[in-house]
Amino acid sequence: MLHVRWNPFPWKPFLRVFHIPRNNNQTQSHLIFHGITHWIFFRSSTEQSMLDLGFKVGVACLLCKGIPCL
Repeated sequence: MLHVRWNPFPWKPFLRVFHIPRNNNQTQSHLIFHGITHWIFFRSSTEQSMLDLGFKVGVACLLCKGIPCL
């Protein structure tokens, strides 16, 4: 079993890198509600899976397409 050392991720800078406004409380609420606590989650996510979780289409695109840039 693969164990990933958990480190709290600074969401505010992460959202800034992906051009998601810091006052976008809906996106931050979705992250918290779904228990998304690390950017690794997005490596295996698709835009459709993000839409299914309730993220808006623009945010879903930014999160999924931006991850390879990290």
